[in-house]
Amino acid sequence: MFTFGKPIFGKLNNFMKILFSFLIIFNPVVIQQMFTYYNDFLVYCWFMVLLFGFFNIETSEEIKKTDLFLIFASSVILCNIKLGGLFYTLLLLILYGIYNLIVKNKTKFILSLKMFLGVLTVVVITGINPYITNLKDGYNVFYPLAGSAKIDNITYNMPDAFQKQSLPQKFLYSTFSKSSNSIRAYRNIQIKIPFTCYEAEFNSFLYPDTRIGGFGCLWGGIMILSLFLLRYIKKEDNRENKIIALIFGIFFFISYNS
Repeated sequence: MFTFGKPIFGKLNNFMKILFSFLIIFNPVVIQQMFTYYNDFLVYCWFMVLLFGFFNIETSEEIKKTDLFLIFASSVILCNIKLGGLFYTLLLLILYGIYNLIVKNKTKFILSLKMFLGVLTVVVITGINPYITNLKDGYNVFYPLAGSAKIDNITYNMPDAFQKQSLPQKFLYSTFSKSSNSIRAYRNIQIKIPFTCYEAEFNSFLYPDTRIGGFGCLWGGIMILSLFLLRYIKKEDNRENKIIALIFGIFFFISYNS
């Protein structure tokens, strides 16, 4: 709610602040996995804390220690929850440093560099298991996802229709197809009209790892609408336009690689 109270969002009342906060946190993936042993929803929630920490720094006149603490704490937690969290966290820290280089903000660039090195140092200590343990046992530091002994969990869980498709094709078809959780039986990709829902789709969300259209049956239409509205979101401050574009880019990148 604090973030949505910033001038960049205009004058939102408390109801709208609560509504936007709710919609961001309680997406279909979070709701499905909240009462399971899956940890993807935790990665998402802490990534939001990290992202809004950077957002608060960029939209405030001064850098607050509370925002720095949120960024540092959420980064360390993310890196220790899941290997994917490590990748996205370090990538975001690097992107933030590059962004400050582009806008020639020396102070924040040095801050982002210190944050990156600090997070990396703490993760080496707090992430003894699995990162250091993997090296001790003779595996790649990112085992079981990398190295000669890596375990391929993706191909087995991938629907047959996706086996021979490129990454862009998988992204497009999984986004604009009917939601489904089937693996081997799902051989034909069923493209649908955006913002349409079918009764059979809702059954796929009875399980916590929906493989096709996992962000919800409305996600394809929402993505199109978001990209369409992005061109109309213009602020007088050009820096704010860059921040909004960067956030949309990050979300698009994550969706593309999920």
